[in-house]
Order: sequence, then C-alpha cells, then structure tokens
Amino acid sequence: MLKRLSVFIIHLYQKYVSAYTPASCRYQPTCSNYMQIAIEQFGFFLGILMGLSRVIRCNPFVKGGYDPVPTYFSVRRNNQIVNNLFLKEKNMSRKQKEIEIKVINDSGDENVRLVQINNQTVGTISENDGKFDVIVGENTFHEKNEEEALHQVIREFNLHQR
Repeated sequence: MLKRLSVFIIHLYQKYVSAYTPASCRYQPTCSNYMQIAIEQFGFFLGILMGLSRVIRCNPFVKGGYDPVPTYFSVRRNNQIVNNLFLKEKNMSRKQKEIEIKVINDSGDENVRLVQINNQTVGTISENDGKFDVIVGENTFHEKNEEEALHQVIREFNLHQR
C-alpha cells in the first residue's frame, strides 16, 4: 500500500508541479522518475532511501549525466553503466585510442536516448514496454535490457569504422 501511494504521489508531483517548473534535474532519468523506479524495484523503504540519496546528489556542484537505477540496492551513483561508457577502441593504430561514449536525453521524448561517440550522435535507444529498440543508421535491433542496447550501438559503430 505504501508503495502504490508513494508512486501515486510522485505521479501527482510530475503532473502538477514538475510540469510547470523549469527543468532543473542534472541527471537522466529525472530524480522523480528515479525514485519511482527505485520504489517499484526495491519496495517503499529502500526505494525512498535510494531516491532521497539521488536528490541529495543532484546539486549544482555535480556534472550529472546518465544515471539509471541499478539492479542492486545502492545509495551511490550507478557504476554498472558508467564504467562501461569508456572503452578502448581497437584497430585505430598501434596505440589504442580511448573513445568517449555519452548517453543523453535531448530528443524531447523521455523514453528516447541519443548515443554519442566522440561527440557525434551515432544511434538512439528507446524503451517501449520494457524492451529496448536500438537504431543505428538504417539498422534496427531489439534488446532485452538497456546495457545490451548500449553494447549493440557500440558494436555497430565499430563495424562501420573498419
């Protein structure tokens, strides 16, 4: 009951408060979405704790960025995805060059994220009913989770670089 009530209150906040104020969250997904997902995945008490720690982290002194709810309980930033965002690209030269991968939500649609590699948009990841659609160039892929979707974009990028 607490779980459903808290999710309902978050929906009211998103619809009647957040919709009429300027966007100020430094993370994607937003802090209210993060708390809602955390409550749904981990229950009321752990979800509230995770959501409140996220709100505390969301301040003018942090860079922000993509920080999805982890698959395990943690009050720290999600390093499952963040650690995978800096990979070594092979076959560029004898010295391996580091590539920078960013996942941003700049499309206006909350469920669509742009994937940028070295500041160039190379694909999109969109979530529909718990499944993730990946579009890279003219190719479309369907993945079961967000991490696999991100890896698919990277694989396609690497194939087109050769």
